[in-house]
Amino acid sequence: MTQLSLLTEPRYRADNSSTSVAAARRVAASAGETQFLILGAFEAHGPLTDNELCRALDVDPLRWPTIKTARSRCKNAGWLIPTGEVRDGQQVWTLA
Repeated sequence: MTQLSLLTEPRYRADNSSTSVAAARRVAASAGETQFLILGAFEAHGPLTDNELCRALDVDPLRWPTIKTARSRCKNAGWLIPTGEVRDGQQVWTLA
């Protein structure tokens, strides 16, 4: 697997206050860590649906929407692609 650039310069308020910049960087770091965990799960388990991904990560069901959003960001970055398969009514994803 190629090295991934998970973190980019985060977005923050236009006034660029130090508080806003620091908060944006903390959120970006957290999002990057989540994406890294997601990609690791796909590497370890192979193709997964969103629900299978959440179970593989042993995530509290209340956090499933966060994981699904992060998986979508991985897809948008080109790191995950659909397999064309559907399981339990959900698209199956795999590493690009």
